[in-house]
Amino acid sequence: MDHWHLLADLQRMSPEETFYKKLFKEKPEAYRKWVQDWAGFVKIYKENGGKEDLPEEAPTIIGGELKEKDWFLNPDREVTVVKNARYCPPFFHSLEFIKIVFPLQGSFLFMTENEKMEIRQGDFLIVCPDVGQTVLSFHDEDIIVNVLIKASTFRNSFSSLLAEQARISDFFWQMLYSRGGNRIMLFQCRDDARLSQIILDIITESAYEENPSNFLLKSYVMLFFAYVLRNHGQDIVMISQGEEKRGDLPEIIRFIKKNSETVTMVSLAEHFQKSEGFLSRYIKKETGKTFSQLLREFKLRKAADILKNSDCSIEAVAEAAGYTDLSSFYRSFKEMYGMPPAAYRELLSG
Repeated sequence: MDHWHLLADLQRMSPEETFYKKLFKEKPEAYRKWVQDWAGFVKIYKENGGKEDLPEEAPTIIGGELKEKDWFLNPDREVTVVKNARYCPPFFHSLEFIKIVFPLQGSFLFMTENEKMEIRQGDFLIVCPDVGQTVLSFHDEDIIVNVLIKASTFRNSFSSLLAEQARISDFFWQMLYSRGGNRIMLFQCRDDARLSQIILDIITESAYEENPSNFLLKSYVMLFFAYVLRNHGQDIVMISQGEEKRGDLPEIIRFIKKNSETVTMVSLAEHFQKSEGFLSRYIKKETGKTFSQLLREFKLRKAADILKNSDCSIEAVAEAAGYTDLSSFYRSFKEMYGMPPAAYRELLSG
């Protein structure tokens, strides 16, 4: 489907949107604040004198926490697309996954617990897991697209993106490994047509192809972020959920990952000119993991990647990942992946 016909298809009102629009036009005051669930909206709607006989359940999926299993129905898919229902009440929720909220046309209101902002065509948001938020779109011309990405995809597939020295890659490092900090990024891209084209390609592959390609979808998302890094790194105009707090964590995580075969707490402290005790406490406070736990994770992820992309012996894989004790490697790998290295390779090749 070409992009012109795709936009026309996205513009059509669904029965659910038509129903929500009727409620909005009758009682817009019921939409002024976010609500926790359908029952909460029905209560506000009736308190404001709404006359429509509302069903017991919402016409669209809602929930306090949106789970990956409910949105990634194919477990092998790592990227999917959902069009935001126009006029849907602002149900407050959090996510298990990462979300790009992209207005192809029009605008929307984005609400967190403490903020409300209008996002217009030409801007977009990246929302991380566990952030309480909601979107309200209330114009017929609005086409608001949610690109949903599994958080594990960044760890496993977007290592080159994470290696970039930029605010957006720092943001993702903090998202993956920090227990706090900033969780929402707003980009002001002045209606960049190339970004819209990439989003339309993602929609086409995800929603209109009979057998969507997970590889293609991940490639489109990588292209999207790579283009943003090159052309719009300076257009990050706001980071929500608190003040921006970059700190040393992204650089520390990058260094541990890059040097996972040889790094020690001593060499880490020397590189960052900090005491071992300070770094140990800082890493634990920011990530909830010890230095040893992080290092083990990076070694095993490297081993899994080698198993997936080579026919090296298990002994060579262990050595390349930085393990000198083969039995320790076998034990740690099974703890993390639930199976021995050879079985993991066989599963991937099958």
